[in-house]
This record gives sequence, structure tokens and C-alpha cells, in this order.
Amino acid sequence: MSSDSVIIIDAGGRTFKTSTTTLEASGAGYFEALLGETGRKLRGKKRARVSADGDDAPGGQREIFLDRDPDVFADVLRFMRANRLPAAAAADAHRLEDLRTEAEFLCYEALVAACDEALEALERARPTARFLTFKIENKRNIDDDESGLYVSIDVPKGQVFFVVSAEPYAGQRRENTYILGAANRLEDHPAFVVRGRVSNEEYERQRPGAGFTFSGGATEKVHLCADGADFWVVAWVGHPSKIPGLGAPRD
Repeated sequence: MSSDSVIIIDAGGRTFKTSTTTLEASGAGYFEALLGETGRKLRGKKRARVSADGDDAPGGQREIFLDRDPDVFADVLRFMRANRLPAAAAADAHRLEDLRTEAEFLCYEALVAACDEALEALERARPTARFLTFKIENKRNIDDDESGLYVSIDVPKGQVFFVVSAEPYAGQRRENTYILGAANRLEDHPAFVVRGRVSNEEYERQRPGAGFTFSGGATEKVHLCADGADFWVVAWVGHPSKIPGLGAPRD
């Protein structure tokens, strides 16, 4: 029999045709054993027989039966042939989990590693959001370099900066007018997150902070600056589907 003979694999009732070279070169321990000395000692359908009726005559086609899911095994065979995960499998966490289980059964370390890497990539790519609370000081009270005037927030592409609340700091003396502004670049004219003025010891809000939403733009940053008052800011940064009030369900 040639070293690169055709072999038929019956996986869960579906037949696949490949070569012994493909199976042996894959490094899958299960097939290395079946096609080697271990396989020659087995009886019945577990043996890599040369024909379906058990005839071991030289020149016949070899056959292996696997009581496994044929859809998953199809992905195994695709990986063996191309040395890469099928694109559809690499994008589907459930399919990857099934494929990894199959790889463990077949003692196929290269496929286990490929599945783990793809699962980690999917986890990193999942939409997320983080909760922020911080104080922004009134720029009129800052004497050092201009870097102290701003609070800068990283807002990657596809994510937004969403303000839950932005309140003038309690107990401080406010100027006649006060604002909290946001811009993607320091040189840009800021958009108003909060804008108000003091009248008879009360402050009148012309633009409330809650609900303000801003993307990171080309710089993937939002720079915030307070003028006339210190502010406490409560906000989210993340994918809109994960932010309460935008897409994520509230508790």
C-alpha cells in the first residue's frame, strides 16, 4: 500500500475521504495511533481497515469509523488540510468550544491551541463598558501648566463617553457662570456638557449634564475642562449596547 493511500472516515454516519498523509501529518495522536502499530492490533471498525467488509487485502481502501458529530469533524478535517480554522468557526464561540472538545478527544494539540487563541480573540473583541467617577477642577484655580486643566478619557472606536451626572462640587464658591466642556482635541471649541449661571445664590442649569454622549472621534479621546466651578462626574465609557440608558438593560 502506498504511503499516501486514500482513507475513508465514517464520522457519525457521514463519510469523508482524505489521505493517510493528511491524517498523519496533522499531529493528531488519535490518528497517529490508529494508522500505526496500535491500529494494526485493533479489531473491528476501530481498526483502519482496507475495506468496509473487513477485507485486509492489499490495494483496497482503508476505512475508520468514528462515533462523533460529523459537522464538528468536518471542521477538524478543514483545519488539517489548511492548517487554519474555518472562518465561520473562528467567529463563533459555541462552534469553537465544540471543536476544542473534539480536538481534545483526538489528542490534536495544534487544534486545541488554535481554538484557545480564537476564543481569547473573541473575548477581547466582545463589547464592554467601564464605569467612571472623577472630579474636574475649576481651571481658574489651577496655576501650573495647561496639562492640569483637562481630564482626558480614552474612548476607542465604536465606543462612546456617556455622562450619568455632572454636578458642580457642593460647598464651593461658584463664579457667575460655569461650564463643563468636552472636545476630542484640546484645540477644538468644546461642546457643553453642563452650562449654567449663579443667580441669587442659586444656580440655573442651561444644559444638564446627564445623558450627554460623545464619541472619541479620530483621536479616540475626550478631553474635559471645567470653568467657573469644580465638577463631580459620573459616566460610562464603552459600547452603547453595554451602557445602561443607551442599550444595556437597567438593573
